[in-house]
Amino acid sequence: MITIENIERVLRQLEALGDNLEHPSIETIIESRMPPWILNKVYTQRKIDKPWTIQKLRNFLSDLVEVNQQVKIDQYSNFRADSKPTTIKGEQKRMYRPERTSALSTMQTNHRETRSPTSRKRPCIFCSRVHWDSDCDIYSTVKGRMKRLKTLKKCTICLKDSHQGETCKAKKRCFYCKASHNSALCEKRSTPTLNITTLPKKQESIYPDKKESPVLLYRSTGEPQTNKAKDILLLCKEIRVFNPVHPQKQRRALALFDIGSQLSFISKKLSSQLQLAESDHRNMLVAPFGTKEPLQCPTANAQLSICTVDNEIITINTHVVEYLTQEI
Repeated sequence: MITIENIERVLRQLEALGDNLEHPSIETIIESRMPPWILNKVYTQRKIDKPWTIQKLRNFLSDLVEVNQQVKIDQYSNFRADSKPTTIKGEQKRMYRPERTSALSTMQTNHRETRSPTSRKRPCIFCSRVHWDSDCDIYSTVKGRMKRLKTLKKCTICLKDSHQGETCKAKKRCFYCKASHNSALCEKRSTPTLNITTLPKKQESIYPDKKESPVLLYRSTGEPQTNKAKDILLLCKEIRVFNPVHPQKQRRALALFDIGSQLSFISKKLSSQLQLAESDHRNMLVAPFGTKEPLQCPTANAQLSICTVDNEIITINTHVVEYLTQEI
């Protein structure tokens, strides 16, 4: 059920950015990520529960995950109970067992296998609240989670008791980097694969005393961060960009990491400052933040080079637009 977990995580991030999720394209993308057996259940439920919405789809998938996990827990419990050795004394060891099926044992077995779930989904291993381990916001860093597991004396691979990670026999791999640790402890789980929208720098950092600040959070109004209701924080980072053909033409720009974007965009002003070579001028339908209908705007293709904090040079294909969103 890792696919459903990841879909729900992305949808929550889109909600935090203010995107409208009740859109047919969102439903199409979600369904394209599902295996056939889940898709069959979704189509059946959609015929019953009308009108069908994205929220109903999310609730149905969440219930499906919970039931699936409970079935696995019950099956494991039954296996443990059936596999316990029994001690047979005396002449009982040579007892004749006829090769026929007992109706009583069959009924008992079926009753045990089809019993209804009695316990809920396992809570977060770190804070004991009801959410996925990898979504814990109380212990949000890998360092904090490792320290918490050490306090609880849990294995870092299977998150269970009685042994350490070095001796764990569970053959689990991290979903994100495929290493032998739990997915909730992945240090490589970040947003480097997300598309980048770069805008000219016209704001002050919320870390004014640091030259190299971590990834910054800016409000869309450009004002200092506050605790007011309905404020939406955007995942931003100031980066150094330059012309790949003429590296001496450089600028510092603000990169906005938009998880819902399928392409990377830069402003026309930044393209002019770097004197980038533009090609393939055409009109494109773009859906900015919070809009229900896409807007048509002229674009052009251009290559842009980015210098990372590790001094690695990354060249990406971008789309040059006159205006994409308000200043942040």
